[in-house]
Amino acid sequence: MNDIITLSIWQVALAYSFIVIVLFIVRRRGIRREKDILLASVRMTLQLILTGYVLNLLFGHPHPALTILVILLMEGFAIATVIRRQARKAPASLKKVIALAMVAGTLSCLLFFLFAVIRLRPWYDPRYFIPLAGMLIGNSMTGISLAVRQLQDMMDSQRPLVEQALML
Repeated sequence: MNDIITLSIWQVALAYSFIVIVLFIVRRRGIRREKDILLASVRMTLQLILTGYVLNLLFGHPHPALTILVILLMEGFAIATVIRRQARKAPASLKKVIALAMVAGTLSCLLFFLFAVIRLRPWYDPRYFIPLAGMLIGNSMTGISLAVRQLQDMMDSQRPLVEQALML
């Protein structure tokens, strides 16, 4: 269960062959995004290497404080991403609602799943805790982003009704 999968240089090259195919298609179509694709590929590679080392450390030395720290960092990045994705600047009160929705929603689902469904022992085992949190946080980011965008669009399109309701 704790075996580490080591990729050979040929397996890595095979994975990167898809990037070469995309570069070929982009160049052939005259899209002129080769530099962006190459830069994104380098960033992805560095992020995956760094993530591999961090996860290797976390999985090798499970500790509740480290697991909680990782989850808090993931939540923080997710909240910042949701706020950054909005077409226009969100007011401070909306940012607080976004943060509360993200943290309360993901943590309540995560804790229920870990304690009631799979009954993880120890509860902070990063091999399960971190991937499950990542899935929940990723899906929550999408849902909250769509909800905030819809709220802002409806506030714009229904402005007279909103102002009328506020006058009551």
